[in-house]
Amino acid sequence: MDRHPSYRELARHESLGSDYWPERRRRRSRVLVLAPHGGRIERGTAEIARAIAGREFSYYAFLGISPSHNQRLHLTSHHFDEPRALRLAAGHEILLAVHGCGSGGGQERVFLGGLDHELRDELARVLRAAGFQASTTGHAWRGEDPANICNRGARGAGVQLELTQALRDSERLPLFVDTLRHVLLERDGQREDEQPGRNRWQCGRPATLLSLLGVPGCLGLAAGATTVQGFEAPRYLGLWHEIARLDHRFERGLSHVTAEYIGDGERIRVVNRGYDARAGRWKQAVGRALPVGDPTTGRLKVSFFGPFYGAYNILELDPDYRLALVSGPGTTWLWILAREPHVPQAQLERLLDTARGLGFPVEQLIWVEQGEPRP
Repeated sequence: MDRHPSYRELARHESLGSDYWPERRRRRSRVLVLAPHGGRIERGTAEIARAIAGREFSYYAFLGISPSHNQRLHLTSHHFDEPRALRLAAGHEILLAVHGCGSGGGQERVFLGGLDHELRDELARVLRAAGFQASTTGHAWRGEDPANICNRGARGAGVQLELTQALRDSERLPLFVDTLRHVLLERDGQREDEQPGRNRWQCGRPATLLSLLGVPGCLGLAAGATTVQGFEAPRYLGLWHEIARLDHRFERGLSHVTAEYIGDGERIRVVNRGYDARAGRWKQAVGRALPVGDPTTGRLKVSFFGPFYGAYNILELDPDYRLALVSGPGTTWLWILAREPHVPQAQLERLLDTARGLGFPVEQLIWVEQGEPRP
């Protein structure tokens, strides 16, 4: 049972800024991703909602920040009436609420509910195609009360996700997040097509069985951007140091990051490695890269998850193949790579000017610590 029957009662007994905090970010999007039990209430749900929202979708999280006993801040979804959340929800057509539902017996499972049955079923289908256990029936989290926060959007219908702790802790969580984002980006694209000039992901579908199941791959390019011409893949092989990056879940918290490209220039093995100081250990991901179209144009596709490929666009590359500016689709992903762990400031400024001119948020770049990590 909730300690407080409504937000109004919660606010009378708990302190804004000391016990809880409503975190929100509004985007020009039809999509809102929520975590009504974030922070220390249902661990990991706010971080997952934030990752799904990225820089494209609106985001809201009610964060429990009290030093202890944060379960007292839990408001059941059909009682969740925090005014900021209701106002934000009313201005969006597609709502996705992220919840946690306990350990799940160690199984990585997600239970989907909500009144938007069409979107619920589509998300379950693509998640299953990606190898996740996704259930829409036979569970307790139906989320079909009209007062449920996931159903408080402009259409009166949304989707609720209940993630087991095992899934929230899983190393496959980036794939889970990306799979959901692909579907939501396509849904949001129905509106983006009416707004010329916006930078957005330009998603195609891979020529695999998964394309028939609705799992897209994003191989686009930021509006106005071009990739390098005369690219020679064999010269690009070898070890690169990550000098800077825009933050994303795949590398969050990692320092001393390197990317090594091994192969013959046509089929390339990718080994990404970084140090997680919090865990006190190195993390490594191994994938593959293939050219997209003309192999001399500096466009590759990279996969760390089987048939799921992402764009790898080389926007700038010095003549000696010592310094590179690389992006993913749109302006969400950006890296500065170099053969040496340190780069002269004048060279960095030139790359930053290029990225800034294309609309990348260069002020949000994370400058990666290099050299040998301290124990």
